[in-house]
Amino acid sequence: MQIKYTLPGLKGYKRLERIYYNSLMISEEAKRRKKILEFWEKYGLAATTEAFGVSRRTLFRWKKSLNDADGDIKALNPKSRKPKRVRESKVPREVINEIKRLRKEYPNIGKAKLYHLLKPFCEEKELKTPSESTIGRIIAKAPDTMRLFPYRVKCNLKMYQDAK
Repeated sequence: MQIKYTLPGLKGYKRLERIYYNSLMISEEAKRRKKILEFWEKYGLAATTEAFGVSRRTLFRWKKSLNDADGDIKALNPKSRKPKRVRESKVPREVINEIKRLRKEYPNIGKAKLYHLLKPFCEEKELKTPSESTIGRIIAKAPDTMRLFPYRVKCNLKMYQDAK
């Protein structure tokens, strides 16, 4: 992300704007953690763990990250909890494309019937046929491209929305 300076002609304005921008990056959680660390220095470990419900290990981890960043409070911002690696589907792209093609040819066909239409294709290409539940997950993962009608069609041609 680029920082745009609105008043570049004023002396010291860039520095002030950078300080303001960095102050926005400090979360409320980081401020809370800093306050807990200050309380720990003043009143000790037992009082801090009882007052805030934070473990000894957590306090030392926060203190280490703060010291490693030379006292910069941004180091206390919570880190991302997202997994570094997310499991990827082992279903080949050809099979997914064939499911899409079949869904366009037969709109709103179910996963059970789709399994039997997909089986000859997979045998011909020497691919493992995905199970019915896997086909259902593939359809659910991309509902906008797999379902032509946003509503299910009843036998009397009335449409109704999925109950979720």
